[in-house]
Amino acid sequence: VVANRGGPFPAHIVLESLGQIGRSSKEAGEAIGHKGIGFKSTLEISAAPEIYSDFSQGSPELAVRFDAELARDAIRAESPTWDDWVAEQREFQDCALNAVPILRYPVWVEDVPELVSELGREGYDTVVRLSHSATLGSREEWVAKVRASMDDISDQILVLLRIFNSIRIEDRIAGTVQAISMSIDSRSTVHGMQVEHISIRRDGMASSNWVRYHRQLEDNGDLASEVTSAFRLDADDPRVPVNAHDDPEASSPFHLFFPTRIGSGLPFLIHGYFEVDAARTGFYTGSMETNQLIMDALADLVIEAVDHLTETHEDLDLLALAELVATSPTPETPLARHFYSRVLDGLDPVTWLPGAPGSPRRVAPVTLLPSNRDVTAALLATFPVDYLRTRSGCEIAHPDLATEVHRFLEERREDSESLWEALHQILRPGSSSPWPSDAVADGHF
Repeated sequence: VVANRGGPFPAHIVLESLGQIGRSSKEAGEAIGHKGIGFKSTLEISAAPEIYSDFSQGSPELAVRFDAELARDAIRAESPTWDDWVAEQREFQDCALNAVPILRYPVWVEDVPELVSELGREGYDTVVRLSHSATLGSREEWVAKVRASMDDISDQILVLLRIFNSIRIEDRIAGTVQAISMSIDSRSTVHGMQVEHISIRRDGMASSNWVRYHRQLEDNGDLASEVTSAFRLDADDPRVPVNAHDDPEASSPFHLFFPTRIGSGLPFLIHGYFEVDAARTGFYTGSMETNQLIMDALADLVIEAVDHLTETHEDLDLLALAELVATSPTPETPLARHFYSRVLDGLDPVTWLPGAPGSPRRVAPVTLLPSNRDVTAALLATFPVDYLRTRSGCEIAHPDLATEVHRFLEERREDSESLWEALHQILRPGSSSPWPSDAVADGHF
């Protein structure tokens, strides 16, 4: 069973939304799902899902079951040629019941299970009950599949849904309980972006911290017009950004509430209402124009979010952020590569990299002296930062910037001769000394 405390589930939603994928009566930010897609997924682990809701009068005001065999019988009664039609469809050769639009045929439940009533008495408003059947394999296999589904409730999913204050996963077979809580510690609006600081705890222990940036593209209340990016911070030290994805060897995948298998090329949590193929391994080719619009809006959001994050979090570890971006694998799909390139191009003039001591705290990639780590260290060991900036006309990167970051920046430069031009200016100071007179006299240089 899955139960939640929220608004009761109106009966008309069962008819108007659940059985008709693509329609929704929910407002943006007020829903835990979107257009029936989430509830349809219950058919993966239950042949006859049930919904109970509104226990304000004791017994539920809504009590329905979806049953493929009963639905098929109802269809047969109205359409005598149904079986003949199904037999002609190759896709249903293995299982004729798969042709039944099960969610279009709710039936009333007269006898409410005791566990459902128990949860109603505990103050839950809606209960979904998913039962095992032989078509789903053995009971042991089914229980293992359900447990695996519960394990997939990641911090990333909670950050994107934002609708739960707490989740309690109670395994009565194993006798275990897991408690997950999410809190929005602060919220503000900047340049049309909603900015939230979110913390997640599991069994009382800090699990992850996030800064979430969200934008509504159109004022139509449709969840499909939302785009979101979030930056993960170390659970023990919120000054340190870490990869939003749990696999450090991969870039964070694009999310459609749940993760797809499409890498974004970035270490940030990226979400949009994309249209993807059934396996979630690629974008649906029939919706390239729509997906492109979402990608462009997401890229703009990420660029603005990086600028805001690095500006407002003065103690943020910019060295760690730069290394995360530089070492994130380049995406493979063309649309993802377009997104990745657009973000990097947009970040070029943004001051998000760490400057050398004596320089501004944040410097933009396009303003940096085009040198590798060794040359930068040698110049900083020889000349004052102010002199380097004045003579070269460039900002100086922090000496601790990782080699991978320098390599990443070098690959993005178009002018390979600019370093020699800068060195020409730095090493020919003319009649004035690069060093303060008192420093020369003291033998510091």
